[in-house]
Amino acid sequence: MAISKNITITIRSTKATPSEKLFIYQGDFGIDFYFKLNEFNYSIKNTINLASNLDEGAYASVTVQCPNGDIFERDPFPIENDLLKFTITKDLTDDLSDIGKYTLQFHLYDGEGSDANRITIPPISFEVRTLLI
Repeated sequence: MAISKNITITIRSTKATPSEKLFIYQGDFGIDFYFKLNEFNYSIKNTINLASNLDEGAYASVTVQCPNGDIFERDPFPIENDLLKFTITKDLTDDLSDIGKYTLQFHLYDGEGSDANRITIPPISFEVRTLLI
């Protein structure tokens, strides 16, 4: 059984706004955030509206900027049920240097592999907070 949270990301022009502020605490892990895009009106192959049918052969990846400025990208994953999944792993929260603001930027692909077309949504952020006790 996984711990999960559903979040809606509303995209207007160059800004992406989550439906609520995202945060976890140091040492938390195994949490799946599921993101649904709202007001993002692009299509894949002229048949799939990205705002309502992301899972029809579409993939996503996410680039993460850590509080210390390091950047890494997670491997592409298939989009299922119109949701982008981001999992909080132990390596994101296991020591004091992980505390702070992270920036996430999702990339959407119309297929798999290096010939897939890509569109990037504006970034959102989440925070890893210090445990109080």
